[in-house]
Amino acid sequence: MVTKPDDRLKLVSTVIEQKYAIDRVLREDDFFVDYDATQLIVNRRVVVRVFVGLAEVEGHARSLLCNDFLADQAKLAELASTAPALRAIRDAGTLPLPGGGWLPFVIEESSSGESLAADLNERRLAHIAYTLPDAVHALDGIAGGLAIAHDIGLVHGLVAQDDVWVLDSGIVLRNFGLSRLAARARELNGIPIASSSAPDSTPSSQLSSPQHDVFGLASLLVQMCGPSPAGMNAAASAVLARALNAAPMKGWRDAGEFWNALRSALALPVMRSLTKTIPPDVTGASAPTSLHRTRLLIMSLTLLLVGIAVGVLRTSCMPESSQHGVGQDGVRDRQSP
Repeated sequence: MVTKPDDRLKLVSTVIEQKYAIDRVLREDDFFVDYDATQLIVNRRVVVRVFVGLAEVEGHARSLLCNDFLADQAKLAELASTAPALRAIRDAGTLPLPGGGWLPFVIEESSSGESLAADLNERRLAHIAYTLPDAVHALDGIAGGLAIAHDIGLVHGLVAQDDVWVLDSGIVLRNFGLSRLAARARELNGIPIASSSAPDSTPSSQLSSPQHDVFGLASLLVQMCGPSPAGMNAAASAVLARALNAAPMKGWRDAGEFWNALRSALALPVMRSLTKTIPPDVTGASAPTSLHRTRLLIMSLTLLLVGIAVGVLRTSCMPESSQHGVGQDGVRDRQSP
């Protein structure tokens, strides 16, 4: 029997900030409650997420946590055109409580798709599995978006099945930064918060590391494909094993480095536009790509041509008597007195 979520805040059938009409509770845990709602101004379905887990955090600390979270969301929104698979919040506000105080809430877009967890469950029932190359193609947008985010210091924190949604337009990643916010609130409260967004054993500092996103991406691939997927080879297995390594210093530096290494191991074109680094080989050692070698060759030829041109110019301008006094190494011959 499915338990109906409890409207602990008594928001159903009310209107927040005169523009969000609350219809029903979608989901809840100890950290947040999600409400299905309607944006009255544009008559659009949205999700209102209220951070109930921040109620016990002191007011000033709560404001700092929210400001940090919203600052990251603002940066994420700026990536909308280059990283459309990463979904930022649409709006934010504060909800006054009957007994005094306030709780922050954010607005997320409502989608008609389903979570990756639901998609994988349907595939298991139908005995339809992802091959590894198919799974890589499916997650390309998310991996590429994370590579761009990591380049500017943004980290999702906990890439998991419930954060990945399968839409008609593609697969997207939601709940950016939510796990870190939940973990920091848990640490400030000094009590555990039972939330899928922040496992009790994971400190907020670890959730701020790009390596944790890499681990999440690799875990998704394993969950999508199974332990021995079609299309796996030794090189790709080594790449995944390194991504799943618990020791941060032994893992991939960021999503761009990991994803390009994996695509290279599967003989797929690397996504050079999504990382500033030269894609490494599967052992982790930096290996120049063909594009990099071509650029080096062009630079070398250019320097050679410039050197020849300078030499010709110097020779043509040099007096004839002086030209005879120049040896092969470019040093003037000493003349006997």
